[in-house]
Amino acid sequence: MPRAADTADRIWSTLSPARRKAALAFLLAAATLPVFSRQYLGRTGAEIPIFIRGVEALLDGRLYAEHVFEYPPYALIWFLAPYAWSDEIAAFRFALGLEIWLVDAVIKATLLWRGVRARDGFPDLVPFLAYSLGSAALGHLLLMKYDLIPAALSLAGVLAVAGARPFLGAVATAVAAGSKAYPALFIPVLAVVAWRRSRQEARRFVVGVALATAPLLLLSAWMPWWNFASFHGARGLEVGSLAASLVWALHFTGIEASWALIGTSNEVGGPLASALLGPARVLWVASTLACVDREGKLQALPDWLQRN
Repeated sequence: MPRAADTADRIWSTLSPARRKAALAFLLAAATLPVFSRQYLGRTGAEIPIFIRGVEALLDGRLYAEHVFEYPPYALIWFLAPYAWSDEIAAFRFALGLEIWLVDAVIKATLLWRGVRARDGFPDLVPFLAYSLGSAALGHLLLMKYDLIPAALSLAGVLAVAGARPFLGAVATAVAAGSKAYPALFIPVLAVVAWRRSRQEARRFVVGVALATAPLLLLSAWMPWWNFASFHGARGLEVGSLAASLVWALHFTGIEASWALIGTSNEVGGPLASALLGPARVLWVASTLACVDREGKLQALPDWLQRN
């Protein structure tokens, strides 16, 4: 792999500016245009009806109170445009897929632009190539989930803080957290980064987070949006977890275990799975907090993010 990277770097360095632009245009087109064709592949995911019912419950005033919705309130922002297009499942899927395809293209264009802007050779294109290959592996599923939106907002937050724009970075990250919850883990890390740059940047970051989360506080007056967490609290061991993998491996030795689709997630069940559920949650929380603490102690963001 290092030899291949060195060879690619040498080839890249020999290209003229015009040929580099042509190569970049080809890379972006090759990474983005085929994704659109996946709109028509595979069966419609179970999440699509959930998104539609969430918007309908919002419009009817039943959201979170009577209607169980498994995502934070800001997630609904990204479903309104597809719902305005159509509330029919196939048409909604197309509209949401188009929205996600555009977000995917923005992410790839951003990574590609930053790789070229660094001007340190082909290795700076590795983030773009790695993301492009990873998103390609997801196939049509990429276009039926909204996960790319909080991911794009999180990336925007990191790049904004790295570029000495802590207010914008805070707003982007907080909106991402209000859309998918997990980006909330980035907030303390980016706050530490801003604080180590200057006290003024830290204050601007805090103001940005406060402004972006203020609507959630206002919504809480008539919408119990925190109920979304109860949905996930009732889940069992998802098949992708370490504990579930161990249980499923042990079932080949005679341990009782089952595999079933519960709601929208595949879970491993059985006596051992039930016994491991509590410890697995504690381990996950502890390891996550440990990782956040470790990242928060970094002196600076990675060099790739700091380059002009």
